[in-house]
Amino acid sequence: RDLFDLGFVKVLSSTGQYPLISTHGIVANRNAWLLVQHADSDSKFQKEVLSFLEHAYKTHDTNGADLAYLTDRVLVNESNRDGRVPVQTYGTQIQPYKTQAQPTKSDCWEYWPIADRAHVNERRKAMGLGTLEEYTKVLIAMIGKPECH
Repeated sequence: RDLFDLGFVKVLSSTGQYPLISTHGIVANRNAWLLVQHADSDSKFQKEVLSFLEHAYKTHDTNGADLAYLTDRVLVNESNRDGRVPVQTYGTQIQPYKTQAQPTKSDCWEYWPIADRAHVNERRKAMGLGTLEEYTKVLIAMIGKPECH
């Protein structure tokens, strides 16, 4: 079903009718974003939508938190694809903890590297997100595993 829905979002997007708050409502805007956010097999489409949402955000036609998540997702996916170390902006993306000695260790998780981590909470707040510390608590509760240190 998600593939069908993503296909529908792609058709809307290609005709200039991506679901925005002003045209389709908050729920449709959020649902479209959720499909795009998890469409990692089509990073080109994610990047196209990111560019579109950056403009929509300036007119309050999409959610800032959604834009932050998609920004980080695109940064991480593109860096991984190109063999670079990913650096995210808002600290929304995590990965299983791995070491060279234990490449499949997954009893904890870690954030992908965050640019200027000392100021990440300021950036998060500007986009309507809670602090990184609050998000960490949510992730621990959701995943059931601690953050690695």
